[in-house]
Amino acid sequence: MKAVVGLMLVVPALGQYPSTYPYTSSDVVPVSLPTGTPNFKFDDTDPGGYTEFVNTCDFNQFEEELAAGNFVPSVDCSVFANYMATVMQISHTFKGVYNCSGRDVLEAGYLEEYAADVMGSQPCDPATCCSDYFGLYLWNDARQSTTEMWNGVGKAAMCDSLPEPVYCQSMIGFSNYCMQQYITVTERSAVLPCSNVFYMMYLSCDVWVSTGVAPKRFEPEPVEASFSPLEQFTTAAYVFGPDHICRPYSYYFPDFAVVDTDTSSTDTTSDEGEESAVASFMMLFVMFAVLLWM
Repeated sequence: MKAVVGLMLVVPALGQYPSTYPYTSSDVVPVSLPTGTPNFKFDDTDPGGYTEFVNTCDFNQFEEELAAGNFVPSVDCSVFANYMATVMQISHTFKGVYNCSGRDVLEAGYLEEYAADVMGSQPCDPATCCSDYFGLYLWNDARQSTTEMWNGVGKAAMCDSLPEPVYCQSMIGFSNYCMQQYITVTERSAVLPCSNVFYMMYLSCDVWVSTGVAPKRFEPEPVEASFSPLEQFTTAAYVFGPDHICRPYSYYFPDFAVVDTDTSSTDTTSDEGEESAVASFMMLFVMFAVLLWM
């Protein structure tokens, strides 16, 4: 298996899901969202707060679901309940669509014809792009639509060239929402980027920094309408990085990082039963989260 050496980090007790993201003192932390206590009515009387569940949901509560192989954070933690109920018009407790067994898996060459030119640059070697995620189940095939999205609205928003982790997470079919991604409370099929990796990407888009990106009902409409551009970025970033077992921006860009010995967390990958502690990374029925804000 492939083991990645961490930047710093003290590993917490085995089997304990961390209560926070594994950010270092040099990581940019997404702005907090307004707090609320959702009433699950999904209407204008609903104070919202669904998106913030991504920070407060304790995966330690779901050991039975994990053992049974049917844990889905977006459902078990009600993170995107409003979207499922109002946009998809299905019960926010429905899990069936997240069972990716039998679907395609990511393999060498899967992105070869797409990665050569994205927003005028090449995010990674087309032949080996996203190799850290080879073998993961794909929730859907978003290659064509995502490439068109980056070359369209990404360019229009004057975003910087795509970092490889952002590109990969947008192209691998939201496998982070497949049941198969979650093995135990702290063990994943692959450890993916934290939300601040995507938040940093949105911050690089000059147009969106000024105008924001239109919300898409992850909160009740009046709540989302009140969000600032940075709060909109936080919501969009949480779509990609809803797991505290993840790799932060400073993992991918170590020159940007400063070791913070007070920060602790873990990320763990699984390969034929082996475990490795490594440094600290949906869409619900859509191909790419940013499309939801267009």
